[in-house]
Amino acid sequence: MKKKPDVLVGIAAYKKEDWQRLREISADKNQLEDTWKSWKHEYIETKKNMKKRGMTIVEVFVDIDELINYCKKHGLEINANARARFAADRVRLMQKKASKK
Repeated sequence: MKKKPDVLVGIAAYKKEDWQRLREISADKNQLEDTWKSWKHEYIETKKNMKKRGMTIVEVFVDIDELINYCKKHGLEINANARARFAADRVRLMQKKASKK
């Protein structure tokens, strides 16, 4: 019996020093945790739950300027969906590069 391939999932991660700026530029700032510390706690729990469900997690540290440019390029409002799409696209790009080696 063949083993199922792992589900590879990119999760947006943020540096503590970028948290306030992320909140400032996000259309859904009221949906974001007030502090990086609170976000980090939720992030860790989310990763644990996803791993339990058999997903392989890829942390995608988000450069805020890159996120802004990505959203402009794709005509996206900066919100949870755009941040998730950004992370997923980064993982696809990493996979594409790896498969060419």
